[in-house]
Amino acid sequence: MRTAERCTGGAARLCLGGVWVFVVGCALRIVPVPIEPHLTALEDGGAARRPALGVGIFQDRRPPSTRVEVHPPLRLHGIGFARRGQVRTGDTSFVGELAAGVRRDAIATLARSGLFSAVRPVPVADPEALARPRPDDPELTLTATVEQLGAFQQQNSTLSLLRVGWLRNRFEASVGFARIYYQLYEGSSLLFEYRISADHVSIDQPITRAALDAMAVANETLVRRLYADLGRPSEDVLTVVPLQVLDACALGRERVMQLLGDADEVFEREVGLRFDVTHRVWRGAAPPAAAEEALKELREHVSAAEGVVLALVPQRRSPAAAFADGPFGLADPFGQHAVVGCVDGADPPVVTLVHELAHLFGAVHVYDRSSVMHDTVEFDGRFFDPLNRRILRATRTRPLGRPLPGEMERRVSAIYAAAARFSDCCPPECLEAVRAALPRP
Repeated sequence: MRTAERCTGGAARLCLGGVWVFVVGCALRIVPVPIEPHLTALEDGGAARRPALGVGIFQDRRPPSTRVEVHPPLRLHGIGFARRGQVRTGDTSFVGELAAGVRRDAIATLARSGLFSAVRPVPVADPEALARPRPDDPELTLTATVEQLGAFQQQNSTLSLLRVGWLRNRFEASVGFARIYYQLYEGSSLLFEYRISADHVSIDQPITRAALDAMAVANETLVRRLYADLGRPSEDVLTVVPLQVLDACALGRERVMQLLGDADEVFEREVGLRFDVTHRVWRGAAPPAAAEEALKELREHVSAAEGVVLALVPQRRSPAAAFADGPFGLADPFGQHAVVGCVDGADPPVVTLVHELAHLFGAVHVYDRSSVMHDTVEFDGRFFDPLNRRILRATRTRPLGRPLPGEMERRVSAIYAAAARFSDCCPPECLEAVRAALPRP
């Protein structure tokens, strides 16, 4: 029997290299993921009087350099090894054809938008095919070209026997990026074209998630552009709610109106609700720094009358705060008051505003991270999940400051009861808190 040799000199480097490949090399591998639609279908589709949309085949024209998966090289580093540099996704990071996956997500997102009576794939690969219409062609056709899609992440990994903690792996946040060129046609006539770029930073998420989130944001941005250009469907009846905005962040009327205009777009498109905004400057002493105290002061000293009140209050981020610690928000379920923080004078995210205002109409937290009602802002989504969409459509006309009418209360209670039977829907404690706050007759 041969005895094992001790690792010395060059042999030590080879042994360390084996450990490195085993411990670090496996961790670097990007596990291929399928590109699945980030939004689910809804029971209620678009109205029959809206046009139908056909979604053609998406072209893939990404530069060849972005199609190759990249990892930092393994280099000698003292008595050890190091990998330092950028990890980047490529074609092998995803299962199946990338452009086809983007198309599937676009179809699901457009179907959720309610802008069309129907959304279906059509075998159109280029605009020239639209000049040869067929009897069953939809009124409108969308084609697209994927120009960029992927993600990168900085890695700094070292292995050395000269220090305590001989293996150190550091990965920075993953940054996803997408650029998609969309064209909307009526017959063979080009109606609108959009080149949409989207970036997304993912904290504690796989690098492929950052890429897919950027793609999802691009497709949701397309819906917002179409909603603005095609106009709100004429058969939709909007509920208008007065909203006082108390600006303690010194954002100014123009910035506040832009923010609430973006929030309005979500409520209009999703649930048929719009806010009539009045901008006011916060007077008197500065609001408390804690969200709970700010909300309490707002509730005690500012009357909402028959509307709702939103206070924008300063929030200073500590130097040690994590990137994911975004602006706070707090609202009374079925109440009339909400507060949202502005970090270091910056505009709060639109999704935070939408999230807190939705709580005033009974919306609940859900596990679906693509929903506006996910409990943390980690994805710039502008859609509600099916549960909250049903809740808000049922409560948008609620009399503010008074109990719900009997029929409305029974309908909303039934929605909550049905949600309680599915443990993977939403946090039970959140659902119970909102059910307890239901203003019954």
